[in-house]
Amino acid sequence: MLAESVQNIRDLGLFETVESRLEAIDGSQRYQLHISLKEKFYLIPLPRLGLNSDGETSYGASLEWDNIAGLNQRVKFVWERRQLQDESLGEREVFRLNYDYPRICGSLWNGGFFTNNTRVPVEEAPEDGGRTYVSKTQRHGISLGRQLSPNGQTKGWFIEGSAFYLFDDNEPRTSVPELAGGSTWAMSFGARYENRQLFTYTEQGVQFEIGLELSLPIANPDFAYNRLAGEWRYVTPGLAGKEHHSVIYRAGFGIFNGGIPEQTGFSNRSSNLRGLKKGEIEGNALLFGSVEYLLPVHRKTPSLRYGLFLDVAVFGRDYTELCACDLQYSVGAVLVWRPRKLVKVELRGEYGYNINQKSSRPGGGLTRF
Repeated sequence: MLAESVQNIRDLGLFETVESRLEAIDGSQRYQLHISLKEKFYLIPLPRLGLNSDGETSYGASLEWDNIAGLNQRVKFVWERRQLQDESLGEREVFRLNYDYPRICGSLWNGGFFTNNTRVPVEEAPEDGGRTYVSKTQRHGISLGRQLSPNGQTKGWFIEGSAFYLFDDNEPRTSVPELAGGSTWAMSFGARYENRQLFTYTEQGVQFEIGLELSLPIANPDFAYNRLAGEWRYVTPGLAGKEHHSVIYRAGFGIFNGGIPEQTGFSNRSSNLRGLKKGEIEGNALLFGSVEYLLPVHRKTPSLRYGLFLDVAVFGRDYTELCACDLQYSVGAVLVWRPRKLVKVELRGEYGYNINQKSSRPGGGLTRF
């Protein structure tokens, strides 16, 4: 029971070290339990600078605040501007704010809200019509979920849902009427299972989640869509007896129907097939799998690990066109930095090569674990 309690504290991800000891009380058969905790940093301001193989540069800033009021609440704010490769497009500007409150007032309920605003100026060449407009995307909503087991935030089943307003359109609409999307209200539903153990630099265990997102026929929606996706992730120790070695297995699927004009449901991104350049492969249906091996750069610096990965995926216009004959393969290398002092933050850099398309692309960024 003591070992399980200590592990549950580690799985909060809020502490650098969690140590326990039992001390006998003189002259009795009782013991006194001492648990020593060393906290991580909770307020993390970070600059955002980037350059990818598509020739796109980006800059901005983010602010992450964990464990607000000692209740493991979390706020994340991101502002970013990216110069896109297409010469007709101006800088894409993104504002994003997320707030999450797990175990509201000590209950098993989780809640939060989110808002996301993106705008891209477009100035077409004369041969393309010479039109000037601004492409805008907005998503604002609330989320609510419940943990079905009181065993801890990394163990058991979780259900969650959200309701949000989605806007994807151009301004003014009269400039490019064929790209006018408009707005809709939508909802998402999901179920997630976790049985993980978090350590200072690594983890072990399994995660599985499945989610459905669909637009609602209320308030005269301008478009309709639905999206079904699922993912499985399993982390095991690497070579026997090797500390901080990990093998990460992943698999998933996705199906997308309807949607805003010219919008595709799934495309090449680091979560499914690394190494592709933008636009090389897209589709509304997806199957993918991945295996990755990580090990420390040096045994004395376990916070910095490197490794190799293999990704496999197949895309199709719909699920009836998914075929093993269209499998795409990517291989590559990865470098991961998991700072001991920062709360649930992992900095990842990747370089993938797609064997089928003979193309390569760097990627990565700041992720949560």
